[in-house]
Amino acid sequence: MSFDIPGYFLDKKTNKLFKITSTGPYSLSELRKRLQKEEEEAKTAEAAAAKAALRSSIAKTTSFYNIRRQWPTNINQYLRYRAAFGSLKPAVDGMAFLMTLLKPRSSVQLDESNRQAYNNMCVEMTNDPDDYGEIFMATRTGLHHFGYEVDPRFHVWKVSDDYYNGNEVQALQLGRRTESGERSFRDLIGTTGNFIWRHAFPVLPPLLDEEVRQMFLTDDESSDPSRHRQPLGCPSSYVGFCESYRRGSFRQRKDLFWCFSLNDDFDVVVIGGDQSLYLLNNAFDLVHSRKVKSSVFAAHIPKTQPNICWTGSRNGKISLVDWRRNRSMPYYAERYLQSSSVVKLHSLEYNGRTGFELLAVGMDGSIQIWDTRKPKGYHRSFKEKHKRKDHHNYQHPIVSFHGHVNESHRALGFDLDLQNNLMMAAGSDGHVRIWSIRNSNSNEPIWTSYKYSSPIPAVKFMSNPQRYPRTQDGWTSVLPETVLSRHCPGALLFGANRESDDPCSIEWLTAVK
Repeated sequence: MSFDIPGYFLDKKTNKLFKITSTGPYSLSELRKRLQKEEEEAKTAEAAAAKAALRSSIAKTTSFYNIRRQWPTNINQYLRYRAAFGSLKPAVDGMAFLMTLLKPRSSVQLDESNRQAYNNMCVEMTNDPDDYGEIFMATRTGLHHFGYEVDPRFHVWKVSDDYYNGNEVQALQLGRRTESGERSFRDLIGTTGNFIWRHAFPVLPPLLDEEVRQMFLTDDESSDPSRHRQPLGCPSSYVGFCESYRRGSFRQRKDLFWCFSLNDDFDVVVIGGDQSLYLLNNAFDLVHSRKVKSSVFAAHIPKTQPNICWTGSRNGKISLVDWRRNRSMPYYAERYLQSSSVVKLHSLEYNGRTGFELLAVGMDGSIQIWDTRKPKGYHRSFKEKHKRKDHHNYQHPIVSFHGHVNESHRALGFDLDLQNNLMMAAGSDGHVRIWSIRNSNSNEPIWTSYKYSSPIPAVKFMSNPQRYPRTQDGWTSVLPETVLSRHCPGALLFGANRESDDPCSIEWLTAVK
């Protein structure tokens, strides 16, 4: 019922106009009673429909998982179940299940004088069980060096700041560990503008027993672990270990380096720029270069195939480069087409995977896996769906993950744990999501974080026991070995702030308190 026309009312059931009278069933008072009754009936019907839809959804889900849990009793049932449901293992189990229970446990506040500096950052962490924890964080204010530990409790302490305070760092990666006299050094490689550099940092020594007690066992530290804490100061045992030196560099005029890929085992570096693709050796000498039609945003050298490189471009094309063919002009073939600019590339070469699967992340939120063995083929429906004239030369992906949100950001947090088949990505909507790569039945996220006030620029998994840093030796005199041997799987979020007025912080999330 509607009263938009003065003196008349519209009966929406019959779609007719009637004149309002002073008395009788068409009087204003009677019409108001009728309108109130219709609104109550509509609300009741809507609530009943919602309840019915919910019951139906729960029944379908319960029926699916009941069938899903029934293990086949013969080979025919097994083949039918596998054809219908894919993997017969539980959708979420083991480490993936623990990742669904992640909650914020502790956080360390970063410098709040310039919050915009943390909108785009690159983070690298030591993850060898024989090394103590170190964090290298490149922001708009420079390169910052921290020490860290996650067990028996999350702590971060300063080592030094501003090793390279210049233009914005576009890419960062840890290199090999080398010995020089009585000291060990660890390489850190980064790109800034049209310049790629390599710095050697001394490997940090263990903290003294007195420093462990003074830094980590104060009353202020143990009073409220959930509040924001400042990074601890640089310990005195680090004197002489805070200075680095440059081990090499390469510059190319009139170009901008967006990304690079390093393979230390074979001393190969590939750089992706606006104008060209560059191949360097371990001394950062130019070996080959090749002009490109579109800026290269992502590059990846497979671990066991150093002579080839996968590249992802601004135009969405994923290409294969083989440096062995035609030394004057290396082989370059456009193999796949993402729906937008490609910002991440990684081959899946661990935990039973052969390395023939290539994972690509697009700037429009698409995350897809391509089979590098599958030949090109024309797919008409894919071409019509995306309205691209050049789709006839490309195949379509074998897996597409759903739920990732990205509008136009190139630098969003992303990390892989191939040991546990996990993938984590930060979205432009302020949420961080985790997917199980192994689960072929559902490509939806298994965990979604709290909504942060701004996108998270860097994320790191701490879920593989083989990648946990070494516990500081000073803890052995404080806690028993049974406690120190425990590892709490979790994740680290860098540049996180829940409210717009909150300072940026490093947030530690885990499923175990």
